[in-house]
Amino acid sequence: MRRGLQKAAFMPISVALHTRSKEYVAGLTAFRHLASAGTREARDGINYWLDVFLAACDVALTHGELMLGDIRQLTRQWKEQHEEHYGRTHTRRIRSDAASVRLRNGLVERPTFTIESAQEYLAVNGQSTKNAISELEDAQIVRRINVGPGLHGWYQPELFDLINEGERALASTQWNTVLSPPRRAVPAPPTKR
Repeated sequence: MRRGLQKAAFMPISVALHTRSKEYVAGLTAFRHLASAGTREARDGINYWLDVFLAACDVALTHGELMLGDIRQLTRQWKEQHEEHYGRTHTRRIRSDAASVRLRNGLVERPTFTIESAQEYLAVNGQSTKNAISELEDAQIVRRINVGPGLHGWYQPELFDLINEGERALASTQWNTVLSPPRRAVPAPPTKR
């Protein structure tokens, strides 16, 4: 992503490899063959490793695409919730450049924030930032969380649920925790609101 080769984030390949660690180790072992280059044993070892690695890539990309679809649906839901809430309290439509709209649109990249980080992101004054946060909180798009004595921030709970569900799915050897339980520690299943 830093080099501009990948335009969107996807699930880490390492997560899929970790879940199927036996295949991963077998693939690496086959790749580290002792045979001379160009022999059948060397080709088979390289091909075995490539099969393991490419299968992990396929799983990560497939799950990433599914998650991207879920995130797009979630952002449409936020927009509807926000516009509905705004319509109940105002006589005009919300401006597309309103601070609350920009903060809402940035939630996928910044699902947690404080007043200070939101103000920096929005480049508006403190009161406008507080108003934007309050509007999203009242529309039940973000939720307040205490992070220490006298310190609080906000987060987007449904987005974290999606991420946790994706991590849980990739922890199962069948890529579905209904079909096979997770093989490693993962977040608890999200509670539906």
